[in-house]
Amino acid sequence: MIFLSIVGIIYGALVSLMQKDMKKLVAYSSVSHLGFCTLGIFVLTPLGLSGSVLQQINHGISTGALFLIVGILYERRHTREISEYGGISNVMPVYATITMIMFLSSMGTAAAQRFRRRVHHLARHIHGKVAVGGMGPPPE
Repeated sequence: MIFLSIVGIIYGALVSLMQKDMKKLVAYSSVSHLGFCTLGIFVLTPLGLSGSVLQQINHGISTGALFLIVGILYERRHTREISEYGGISNVMPVYATITMIMFLSSMGTAAAQRFRRRVHHLARHIHGKVAVGGMGPPPE
């Protein structure tokens, strides 16, 4: 199951890189983010489960805000094509700033809400707290 979580993370990230539609970009990046949630669950440790719950809360806040942002932009421009949004900061500077903050939060940059959760999940795997094949923690 851990393998499937990692596949979901990589697949969602690669597919979202190729999107030209902003709504699809947010949706496929959401698949990648939820891969981190399932990764924390399948580690089967209290630390992994708490990290997964916090990641789910952060995901709900930032992804909900991103879909709201895309909806507002669609209502103004009647398109979701990323290439059509050039110069939006000249017309809506405060909105562009909020959009940038939410996208940086969603990407998991340092000091953002998701960054700590991802480091938390990855640290559990790097330190060998997971048995081969994802069958639970290794015997002590």
